[in-house]
Amino acid sequence: MHALFRIRLIVLELVALCALLALPAAALAAKPIQTRDAFADNFAFDDADPHVEGHIEGWFLDTFWAGPELDANNLPLIKKEISHIHFDGTYTANGKSLAFSGDRTITDPNVVYNGPEEVTLPDGTQRVGASYSVHEAINGMPIKITLPDGRVLSIDAGRIEIDLTIVIFPDVDGVVTVFDNLEVHGPHPLFGPEGNVRFCQIIQQYLG
Repeated sequence: MHALFRIRLIVLELVALCALLALPAAALAAKPIQTRDAFADNFAFDDADPHVEGHIEGWFLDTFWAGPELDANNLPLIKKEISHIHFDGTYTANGKSLAFSGDRTITDPNVVYNGPEEVTLPDGTQRVGASYSVHEAINGMPIKITLPDGRVLSIDAGRIEIDLTIVIFPDVDGVVTVFDNLEVHGPHPLFGPEGNVRFCQIIQQYLG
């Protein structure tokens, strides 16, 4: 399940990047660009058994420093980014429900541009995009799961650091190609492989 949240974050970051397209490079170099937007999404998964329907909604505030140089996509080159994301949602199965929420700040203080990179996608096709590497820090509460009456079943909190390489394509889609050097500080019972096991146990116990 953490993969779903990570994908959601990457999508939001790429959506924020779209705002840069309408701005001249000189303006980008002069000051940071800030975007704020709301999101809502429905999803489903079966890996926890039972089949679970989910709903998530929230908002993000993204601040970019970019340009005036252009990357391989002919877009302003990203140099720094700070994102704040907040969300609330529900998991539902068998007429039962659990609530989840999160509030965290993601900091990429030094974004390194690697140049163009060709990537083979899961469907076997190849695409060329602009490759960026970051040492990302996530602070706050990645996720909390509660019963309908508010009792907390599990909570992740503290700091997570990770080295990422993300390839962004000209249509502002993108993929993560490197996920390395993970450091976890604070209680994160729902993070990583063991966290996925714990997550499935919660789903099975309270929604099964």
